[in-house]
Amino acid sequence: MSLEIGGLNLWLVSPDDGARIHVLRGLDLSLDRGQSLGLVGESGSGKTMTGLSILRLLPPGAMLTGTIVLNGRSLMDLAPEEIRKTRGKEVAMVFQEPSSALNPLMRVGDQIAETIAEHMKLGSTASAKEAVEWIERVGFRKPDEIARLYPHQLSGGMRQRIVIAQSLCCRPSLMIADEPTTALDVSSQREILDLIRGLRSELGAALIMISHDLAMVANEVEKLAIMYAGKIVEVGAVSALLESPKHPYTGLLLKAIPAWGSKERLAAIGGAPPDFKNISPGCSFAPRCPWKNIRCSEEPSDQGAAENNALCWFPRR
Repeated sequence: MSLEIGGLNLWLVSPDDGARIHVLRGLDLSLDRGQSLGLVGESGSGKTMTGLSILRLLPPGAMLTGTIVLNGRSLMDLAPEEIRKTRGKEVAMVFQEPSSALNPLMRVGDQIAETIAEHMKLGSTASAKEAVEWIERVGFRKPDEIARLYPHQLSGGMRQRIVIAQSLCCRPSLMIADEPTTALDVSSQREILDLIRGLRSELGAALIMISHDLAMVANEVEKLAIMYAGKIVEVGAVSALLESPKHPYTGLLLKAIPAWGSKERLAAIGGAPPDFKNISPGCSFAPRCPWKNIRCSEEPSDQGAAENNALCWFPRR
């Protein structure tokens, strides 16, 4: 499995005035077979839209340019029917809110079976049996009983397990997990992360984990990509990036992580996240950067795609 994203740009239509908003701005990203990548940044930085762009699950009026190549095949060139067949079978996404991802009018077993029947071309009986097996694989002790329940009859952690089963039941080569532990208690969070790690290892799938929680993601992936204002501003191996962050934004994110047992006030990043309708020229982080310089009014030339490289005129040393 390989994923290569190059020069990806995405414009969305503003619901207020119909203007086009540039939300992904020349994004470059690569992922090899079985590799895990954490896509990290504040809310609104473009992380989820990156995942949805890979699947081409975009709202009406969206315009997407650039290249997305999965396993040597351009996803940008696929017709709607072809990209629909790719979703779930080759690349799958665990959405942030399982309640929204599941159909409230269908039993959870039927929803998994429907996915299996569509992509694996199995009959209804075989698909239902496979669905129950997947429900068991994601940790349920009585999978037959769970399969007959509706989403509202399950807890948040249980629904997330069902979404994971539905995402992985066709054994995709790439899994995108968008804030998979949001709104779960600490115990459920750990169980979900352990489940994703185990199943991904078993299937040999690559993983893109999307989150604003840098500390959590760093424990689950091999490589980190830091996003700000629709761009990758720094990318590198987890150990190197945590020990020696080069982009000021990455360093400030690390300082904002609470230390165990510490009573000190948390460091905060000054200012507000950028307004995509009014991105300032030059470095988009400059308005919030403590180390900004006159040169920051110009766009940094390096796109931050190289290992341990930062999209900054004055990277930290």
